[in-house]
Amino acid sequence: MVNEVTTIFSNEDRFPINREFIDQYALPVGDIYGDELFTGYFADYAGMARKYRPKRIFEIGVRYGYTGLVFVHAVKRLRGAPNVEYLGIDDESYHGGSNARANLNFSQAFPTAEMKAMTWNSITMGLPPEIGTFDLIHIDGNHEARWALHDLKQCWPLLNLGGVIMMDDASRVADDPAFHIFGAVQMFFAEREHTPELIEWQYHENQRNHVYIRKCG
Repeated sequence: MVNEVTTIFSNEDRFPINREFIDQYALPVGDIYGDELFTGYFADYAGMARKYRPKRIFEIGVRYGYTGLVFVHAVKRLRGAPNVEYLGIDDESYHGGSNARANLNFSQAFPTAEMKAMTWNSITMGLPPEIGTFDLIHIDGNHEARWALHDLKQCWPLLNLGGVIMMDDASRVADDPAFHIFGAVQMFFAEREHTPELIEWQYHENQRNHVYIRKCG
């Protein structure tokens, strides 16, 4: 059963990020972001991590590791925060050598945390073997609909009960170029509509637009 809900995340759950935290890693490589990303888009990542307190996070599409940094930063700011682990994969087709830069950023920001970016192509290689299961998964890899669906299907068995998958660039506006990602998500739901699984999902509008998918039972 697949249900659309409004309870997975709200704007009240957002956790604004001080732009200086990201700028120290972004500016050296020429990435300049507007203030609205830190109160909206990045704040949504941070708020999701704070709300669900994941112990293990997985990401497809790392680039320089900004979302990984935001996730872990937000969890570590919690009182009694869990020991959070982060694993990301990226084939470096967007920027050569980006994983090395991401790992440098991780080690500088959180020298004692278990954070790692791997050079890996989820389309041609599947997912890395024996990586375990996760409480929070962010999918921001190849943006063709068939490959977004492919990544979602691969990640679903790795999601723990009660965990959430975040799909990036998933606009539900029909004339938006990112509409095909939303369509891929709907195909995923259609395949599971009549299964015993209980799935909740929510569309959340922000600078890039997210779909949140929660495994309930």
